[in-house]
Amino acid sequence: MSSKYLWELPTFNGSHNHWLAFKSVYIDTASSFSKDKNTARLKKALKGKAKEAVTYFLIANAELSEIIRALETRFGRLDSIALAELHRLRNILRPTDSSRNICLFANSIKNSVAKLQVLDRIHYLYNTKIVKNLLGKTYSHATLSLVRLLFRANNLRTRSIEVR
Repeated sequence: MSSKYLWELPTFNGSHNHWLAFKSVYIDTASSFSKDKNTARLKKALKGKAKEAVTYFLIANAELSEIIRALETRFGRLDSIALAELHRLRNILRPTDSSRNICLFANSIKNSVAKLQVLDRIHYLYNTKIVKNLLGKTYSHATLSLVRLLFRANNLRTRSIEVR
């Protein structure tokens, strides 16, 4: 891994959807740098609401753990991330008939399910409005696959599901 790759953190503007990835990259690479370099990395990567949330800590040269804790308190609350993921699911566009679009649709749902599993918030998928919304975007041949995916995520059996 090149040092430039380690040096650069992804830009983080305060989006709940990007917090986990940002934090993961920071945690995985922080031990390779001094406090001053990590502070510089954070100053460069943080934008918008994220930078506003910790400006004082950055100016005061606070401990890095305090900066990360402040960011996590504001942007890393598990329920907020889960709700943002549900909002994203609600707004997924109905796929066209092309196999590429159907695959992208399915992958988007799989990614959301995986994220909710990592967050230990899979119960958010029990929301019937979300399920109906997603089913309404699928074609009858894809509906059974989507139902199976959602049920598998919830560790339920799907042997006798019929699609009408």
